[in-house]
Amino acid sequence: MLLAASVLFYGLMDMRMLPMLVAMTLLFYGAGLWIGRLRSEGKPISAAWLTRATVVVGLLPLLYFKYFDFFYGEICSMLGRESVALGLLLPLGISFFTFRLLSYAIEVNRGSLEPTRDVVAFGVYVMFFPTLMAGPIDRPQHLLPQLAVARKVDYSMLVEGLKRFVWGGFMKVCVADQLFVFIDVVFAQYSEWSGGMIMLAAVLYPLQLYADFAGYSHMAIGLSRMLGFKVAENFNRPFFAQNVAEYWRRWHMSLTSWLTDYVFIPLNVSFRNLDRWGTVLACVVNFLLVGFWHGANWTYGVFGLYYALLFVPLILRGRMSKRNKFKWSRGWLLPPETLLRIMGTYLLIVVGQIMFRSVSVTDAFSFMAQVVHGGKPELPPYISRSLVAGLLCLAVVIVNDWMEECRGGKTGDGLLRTERPAAVVAIVVVLVVVTLFLGTSATQVFVYQKF
Repeated sequence: MLLAASVLFYGLMDMRMLPMLVAMTLLFYGAGLWIGRLRSEGKPISAAWLTRATVVVGLLPLLYFKYFDFFYGEICSMLGRESVALGLLLPLGISFFTFRLLSYAIEVNRGSLEPTRDVVAFGVYVMFFPTLMAGPIDRPQHLLPQLAVARKVDYSMLVEGLKRFVWGGFMKVCVADQLFVFIDVVFAQYSEWSGGMIMLAAVLYPLQLYADFAGYSHMAIGLSRMLGFKVAENFNRPFFAQNVAEYWRRWHMSLTSWLTDYVFIPLNVSFRNLDRWGTVLACVVNFLLVGFWHGANWTYGVFGLYYALLFVPLILRGRMSKRNKFKWSRGWLLPPETLLRIMGTYLLIVVGQIMFRSVSVTDAFSFMAQVVHGGKPELPPYISRSLVAGLLCLAVVIVNDWMEECRGGKTGDGLLRTERPAAVVAIVVVLVVVTLFLGTSATQVFVYQKF
């Protein structure tokens, strides 16, 4: 049933690319069995070469659909030749399901996972519809065992999943989509707006992106819980981070951990003769991949390089892996120096996200330069209404995240904690009503769906 639902879900979204997804799923299923057999026969070298070949084949659709037009155009431009864009259709969720497939082949080759012979379970692992469009990127050793056992209705998981789903919908519709109305207008027409409006849009954009992407993740995790599965967490209140390393441990955690395990650590081992500068080099390569994973544009490359450079001082000072613990005052207040580190980190994130949001590198610098220029200081009424609604709902999200941090940092320990069931039910009803009310005006597609 889950496999049929996942195939139907993807087919309704993008029927043209469904055959490719099914073909890749069957290819990796067969490759996993072959790699496992070679290892069991005592042929690790053959298994390793087969894994490399499988990874290359798995990357080809991603490289072709997502990057061919861009790099072909850039090469033609460098050679002074005219290029014609093919206008390739980007398969939905290709970055996410490709990474799931790659991790399966790699883990089977490492011997940390036995290849599954259940083609239906493997198909669900790859195409599981709650997480297919925008993650989280689950590892095979985490999800496949859950598919191998019988599942029964679990009341606690059902309730927890429903709360997460409602909360994610609230974040998406009531925060991200409402703030989007203001932010999109300012970024699209930044030369017409005052410096104050530019600064406000820049400061709000990381929060709007967080509400959009984390909202999707909460909904995907919640729906998975209702179906009896525990999928990976993807966010851990990233804007409480006190440096950029901590921020990336809290933001899009499934992608960060995937690249750390399969790119950064192997590179760091390969460059170990260079000491800390080898770690710096591995970090630069890793973050360039983080940037270009998001799309074929130089803005994403500069975005990745920007964060890599911010990591350099932390690496050289030996603080990249250090975890900062909060010292709460009176149970819910933070010391001034901690707040200053959080605010300073957030401002660094704002600069990076301007590059992420802009259509070109030149556009990003022009946007930042507009801060010192004059322009329209007033907003049209419809934008003002959406902005006010978004800010009010954003305050609710901030309070919830603050409560979770105060209570030990566990997701779900905020406003929807079940110590008082009646209060939780009331809050859920209010969230649903507000979401339905605001969702009729400016609902947008999920930002990370295009990646």
